[in-house]
Amino acid sequence: RAHSLSRMFQLATILVALLPVVLGAYPHCAWRNTHPQTLFNSGTFCFRGRLKDITTTGYGQDQETHYTFDVKEWYKSLPKYDHDYGKTTIDVIADQHAVDCLDLKKNKGYALCGVVENYHLTLTEHSLRIKYSEVTPHQLNALRKRYDNNKDCEPLNGGAVTGNDCTMEPNLRDCYFKYATCQHQHFKDHDSHYVKSRCTWYYGLGGGFDD
Repeated sequence: RAHSLSRMFQLATILVALLPVVLGAYPHCAWRNTHPQTLFNSGTFCFRGRLKDITTTGYGQDQETHYTFDVKEWYKSLPKYDHDYGKTTIDVIADQHAVDCLDLKKNKGYALCGVVENYHLTLTEHSLRIKYSEVTPHQLNALRKRYDNNKDCEPLNGGAVTGNDCTMEPNLRDCYFKYATCQHQHFKDHDSHYVKSRCTWYYGLGGGFDD
């Protein structure tokens, strides 16, 4: 019986270790299951940069990871009064949850969005994170202007749709992430004859959508 219990404990330990793999590593990380447009809109700043260095400070729950980036392009720049405005090298901090989520590697390029917390540029579990080598032409255009021009339009994974929402089909979610933007469309109302606006999907080329 003791041998059986020991064997059961070993199996349970293995299953717990494999659970993140089975369920998908860090499923709570926003960039895995939230449209980039939503993450862009919620960010205080967004940029393209190459990660130069990674350092850690503090211990335990107080541990922070510092990322040093060479900024190649600002997609959403900081207010002019911020001390990092216009810099081409910036230091960004993250707690351990964000570090696990973002999984950033030295000497790699990324498109990232973050927030300002306690006067520090900060990456969180809810930050936009795309390897720059995987950024599609549609996403690049959207990061440069389309997301910001349509910041009151909201992509949805599901649920009720209003005039400012667009809903993704679950089986095409990756296509929406890479090749679609929820944006304003102007139309003439047949009853009032006024020009009105609603949010609808704009699809880029080569996105895998069926016409």
